[in-house]
Amino acid sequence: MNVITVEDLKSRLASESSDVFLLDIREDREITMNPMQNAGEIHHIAMGDVKEHLNDIPRDKTVVVICRSGARSGMVVEYLLEQNYDNVANLIGGVMAWEQSNA
Repeated sequence: MNVITVEDLKSRLASESSDVFLLDIREDREITMNPMQNAGEIHHIAMGDVKEHLNDIPRDKTVVVICRSGARSGMVVEYLLEQNYDNVANLIGGVMAWEQSNA
């Protein structure tokens, strides 16, 4: 399965050789209401725009797709796999799980 836990993601992000590309597919209003604190550089492409921005999503890194709860990001992971992306993962629980881990 193409999933990653918050704990595993935090560990990968803490590594000096991190090859993670964080792809936040939430809408603009969601990001301003619930920013993902302390995650480092996050690339925002709204879910509806992913198809038009495939060239902006690297194939040589682990792409971790993020949404509010993990449902929409799961759909985007499936789409990226169909587009021959080899190294993609859905953040289990999304931003809600990330926030809970920082509480």
